[in-house]
Amino acid sequence: MREAESATKAIQSGIANVKAAIPGVELNEVKPDLIGLTEKAEFLNCSRQNVRKYMLKYPDFPKPAYTGTAALWHLWDVAKFEKFNFPSTIVDLSKTTYKVNLEIQQHLYDKLVEDEKIAI
Repeated sequence: MREAESATKAIQSGIANVKAAIPGVELNEVKPDLIGLTEKAEFLNCSRQNVRKYMLKYPDFPKPAYTGTAALWHLWDVAKFEKFNFPSTIVDLSKTTYKVNLEIQQHLYDKLVEDEKIAI
């Protein structure tokens, strides 16, 4: 657990600490971002079956970001679902982790595009 004014500052501080401790390290992902039914249930302090009932009952239940052997949702998308009562700290954290992960993916994409220009 990291103490900070906001989720953004806590994550920034954590990233800075790791980069200072391990020079040259590259950040791949910030968690929690993608979660399954079990993690949703843990955040809500209820059973996995209870969350699944909501998923089946409400047509406006968030769509998964990934469907495979197990479906995964972005935590921020689930946290904003009005039938659930996520703590505000989790909502803030989920938005921040999602944003940081988008920035990481954008950086990787930009690097790929740049590498393709050089290769041409």
